[in-house]
Amino acid sequence: MGHHARKQKFKIQHSNNGVDWVSVGTVPAKENSSLSNNYSFLHAATLSGKNYYRLQLLTPQGKVTYSKNLIESINCTTENMVVSPNPFTDKIMVRLVAGKRESVRLNLFSFEGRRIVTKIIVVRAGLNDILLINLGALPSGIYNLNLKTSSTTFNQKIVR
Repeated sequence: MGHHARKQKFKIQHSNNGVDWVSVGTVPAKENSSLSNNYSFLHAATLSGKNYYRLQLLTPQGKVTYSKNLIESINCTTENMVVSPNPFTDKIMVRLVAGKRESVRLNLFSFEGRRIVTKIIVVRAGLNDILLINLGALPSGIYNLNLKTSSTTFNQKIVR
């Protein structure tokens, strides 16, 4: 990709099968086309297994060309959960990195241990966003968010 004179920008595209592509970001092209330039981009929503990437090159004249496909194998074996916002007002986003496709159970408990919400979701290997909505009527206080996968139990104290 050394010579990219007159290129406006690079679109980074991702695919999980090498056929169906989705743009996941854009990087502006550097001005100096006589030198080889290095670019970097972090794709936070990778999937476990093969991840295909390519660049879509867009010129100021509107011409579109594509780079060769790059394949990155990701082995998602470490599960991770992040809850936001904390404190929350009416909704909670649970971001789960799962090691495999499976059914998980998400529970929201009051400080006293009363179950308020139960949600069973099928997640995929990799990054998953789970949204709990309509929580605005809950009284202010401390709550426990519990998420169970086949291999891990996550507990997070959250505040309303």
